[in-house]
Amino acid sequence: DLAGEILRDAEKLGLVGEETNKLMAYLVMTSRKMDDPLALLTLSGSGAGKSLMQDTLLQLCPDEDLVKVTALTDRALFYKGENALKNKVLAIEEVAGAEGAAYPIRNLISSKKLVIESTVKNPLTGKLETQVNTVHGPTAVFETTTRPDMDAETKSRFIITSIDESPEQTRAILEAQRNRHT
Repeated sequence: DLAGEILRDAEKLGLVGEETNKLMAYLVMTSRKMDDPLALLTLSGSGAGKSLMQDTLLQLCPDEDLVKVTALTDRALFYKGENALKNKVLAIEEVAGAEGAAYPIRNLISSKKLVIESTVKNPLTGKLETQVNTVHGPTAVFETTTRPDMDAETKSRFIITSIDESPEQTRAILEAQRNRHT
C-alpha cells in the first residue's frame, strides 16, 4: 500500500487533505532519478498553502538530493557545478523570486542540461578566453505561484496543480490543528 503509506506520512508531517497533490508531489520528487523527470507547478491564491504542501512533501526527499532556493538570478544555474543538479530536485519557493531564471529552468527541464560560454581573462597571459560551463541534469523541478498569467512556454513544461481552498478543506485543517493542540 505505497500510496497509503505516502499519504499517512504526509499527514503525520501535518499536511491535511490534498491526497492527489500529495501523491503527485511525491511522484515528481521521486522522478528525479529517472532519465526524464517531471516538474510540478502549484498555482493557487496567496496564503492557500502552496509552500506548505511543497515544503512538507520535500521533507521526504534526502537532503543530498534537494536544492531549495528562495530566489534565483538569471545566470545562477549556469554556474553550478557540473553535477550539482544531476538527479536532484530543484525547488523554488515562489516563481516571483526566479523570474529572470525562467529560461534556464525551461532548458534544464527540456534539454536536461545547461551550457554557457563566457569570456574570462586568463590570469597568466592576461588574454581573454572563452570558458564553457556545462551543468548536467536531469532535474525534477518544483515551483509555486499565485500568477495564473504565467507565460505559456514555461507552463507547458510543468504538471500544474492547485490547492484545495474549499470551506470543507479549511474545516479539516482547523480540526486537525485543534486535535494536535489538545
